[in-house]
Amino acid sequence: MPVIEQLTPAQWREWKALRLDALQRHPAAFGGDWETESRQTPEEWQAGMTGRSHIFAARLDGVLVGSACFAPFAAVKESHRGILFGVYVQPGHRASGLADRLIETVIAAARPHVVQLHCAVAVDNPPALRLYQRHGFEIYGTEPRSLLVDGVYHDEYLMVCRFR
Repeated sequence: MPVIEQLTPAQWREWKALRLDALQRHPAAFGGDWETESRQTPEEWQAGMTGRSHIFAARLDGVLVGSACFAPFAAVKESHRGILFGVYVQPGHRASGLADRLIETVIAAARPHVVQLHCAVAVDNPPALRLYQRHGFEIYGTEPRSLLVDGVYHDEYLMVCRFR
């Protein structure tokens, strides 16, 4: 049974390996890119794991196999909102309920800090769309040409889950 844990900066190597795996396998699913993030220094990885960011990971047999993260927006006028990002489950562990557990963990962690949680999902990713909808996220718009990956534009649905 996988264990969900909040990662600390000391675990940056494990987080880097999982994150780069996600970016390499699914470049159109994330705003970050493998080339840029693979060149980050240990200090940059650690800095990204402190402060406002909350990085949760699923560990199975000692290895990280999934993640989901959230951070409140930084601007004072937007600090009542947060963003869900970095949702990923390695292929061999999909359709196991692990993504649901990760999203539930993030929502529970976000509730005391924000009144709503936002995310974006590629319009051509129905499994991810259904995952977010199961947890109360609703589409409120579409961002055309949101990402450009290898010369191809990808639209994203903008979603929100209201807590209060």
